[in-house]
Amino acid sequence: MLSKKNKKQKGSILLEALLSVVVLSVGITVIIQAMTSSLRSTSYNGQYSQAMILLENQLFDLMQGTTSLESFDQMQRMSGFVTNYRYELAEKDIGESFDNVLSQVKADISWKSGQKNNQININTYRLNLPDEDNK
Repeated sequence: MLSKKNKKQKGSILLEALLSVVVLSVGITVIIQAMTSSLRSTSYNGQYSQAMILLENQLFDLMQGTTSLESFDQMQRMSGFVTNYRYELAEKDIGESFDNVLSQVKADISWKSGQKNNQININTYRLNLPDEDNK
């Protein structure tokens, strides 16, 4: 027959094993949740950076004069590999005292990530210098 001391020791070993499994499972759950949150944040930051680069390219085209003014008042989809992004450019002349050489430019880009709609809005100004030929 086993003594009382051995029976108590066997029970405490079982309790220690059960407790260690609980602590280990809680730790693994916390690590998995942290990794999931990190991946979600990294994905959003990548989409945000890509949207900023695409919007910067559209503004650059506007400043260089390669984008037509007719496209400014409508939403347009990006073409190519970035079809889930939509942008809008709007330009409005400011004040008559400047002979309409100063205009306000509004640039918006939007995209959908899962169920969430994201949008970036930029407002800036453009100085339209007269052509040398028109002087």
